[in-house]
Amino acid sequence: MLAGREVLPSPCREICKSFTKRKSSSLKRYLSGRVKCKPCHIWTDYTGCHLFGGNPAVPGSSGWYCNCCNKKVRMRPRNRISKGMIRESMNRAGKRTAY
Repeated sequence: MLAGREVLPSPCREICKSFTKRKSSSLKRYLSGRVKCKPCHIWTDYTGCHLFGGNPAVPGSSGWYCNCCNKKVRMRPRNRISKGMIRESMNRAGKRTAY
């Protein structure tokens, strides 16, 4: 820890533990509809998220926020290999990808 810096508390309110989802054995997480909340350190799906206006998230929508900490969740992978897998599956399904 750096001298003179204070550690900020996590925005997680611990209510996210009720909607944490386990990893599917056959599919990758992002392909199976899971999203990652970094502040809460959980994987969840649309049931643990809401949209910007406070409406419940639905599958296929974008711009989800965690119900626990109200932070935006990651809906797409960061590394090149996983992005390529998502891109290939979307191309096979005939959908456009943003990356």
